[in-house]
Amino acid sequence: MPRYFFDFRDEDGDHPDDVGLDFANLAAARAEALKALGEMVLEASADDRPELFLAIDIRDGVGGRLLASVAVSGTQITVQEDWPPGTRATH
Repeated sequence: MPRYFFDFRDEDGDHPDDVGLDFANLAAARAEALKALGEMVLEASADDRPELFLAIDIRDGVGGRLLASVAVSGTQITVQEDWPPGTRATH
């Protein structure tokens, strides 16, 4: 089973994942990232954070290529996939 790494980004900076998790495919990893992001949004809402920014970048275990990113900025949710090699999502 492939290993995927979930690098977390927020207002405080980047928080890389050095451990990773095994998923059957990218779709399963993306679903887990969306679930985790939803839980983080609920937690941040309870803290009444008006300028919310949270993102999870999903990397593969082979070469660390960025595969997908899910982000929340204010009230907008963005899901992005399939960047050319060597590029990454920006917020």
